[in-house]
Amino acid sequence: MEIAAKMSSKGQITVPKSVREALWLGATAFLASQPELYLADLIVAETVYVLKSFYKAPRDQVANAMRSLIAMRSMTTVDPALLLRAVEVYEVDRLDFAEAYLVACAKTAARR
Repeated sequence: MEIAAKMSSKGQITVPKSVREALWLGATAFLASQPELYLADLIVAETVYVLKSFYKAPRDQVANAMRSLIAMRSMTTVDPALLLRAVEVYEVDRLDFAEAYLVACAKTAARR
């Protein structure tokens, strides 16, 4: 099978949607098959940034994807509740994820 990738004027390589979807399914299967994977908060922030800025994914799709990733049985995070709160603030209050994360941290600290 031949894949026709394109390069943008900014030097970014894009591949057809069908290829991206196949890669997504393969990646999801791999992640689900692992006994334990560490998901750093910074990785969530970077993933949100790439999905939103490069792929132009809608905010609700990005939020749902992050919830699914955080909820995977194989994923280990320092504080999954904090990440889920940050995703909620990102989606509902329409802040950038970094700012939503800081809001979630502040709310968590206030409860302690």
